[in-house]
Amino acid sequence: MKRFSANAGDRVTEAVEKGRDIVEDGAARFADVLDEGKAVFVGQKKRLAGLVKPQRSIIGPVLAGSVGGAVLALLLAPKAGEELRQDIKGFASTAGDQVSSAAHKGIDLYEQGKAKVAGAVETGKGRIREAFAS
Repeated sequence: MKRFSANAGDRVTEAVEKGRDIVEDGAARFADVLDEGKAVFVGQKKRLAGLVKPQRSIIGPVLAGSVGGAVLALLLAPKAGEELRQDIKGFASTAGDQVSSAAHKGIDLYEQGKAKVAGAVETGKGRIREAFAS
């Protein structure tokens, strides 16, 4: 009976030691995967920051100059008051449509960027899950 107890005790000690080794190995793998995930996240964050980095555009000043020039030309043109008002109204309507179109395009681009970021996050999550499954 002593021999059985000693043998069982040795087996329990061995199992506990193997369990500790497994836990330590799992913790090390987790730390490695976490570091890798952080590196991927930081890399993607930097890449995305470069894509959405605000840049000065020439479109604004050109548009403002165009609007100013058009209004000045309308005011200096030799036309009757009613005809001039109709021209200004038509110009304002066209400009409003262009601004609305640009705003919708901006919203669409924002939504596309948002979807790409969400996709990148899901890809990162999937890779982390795969690493833990290994």
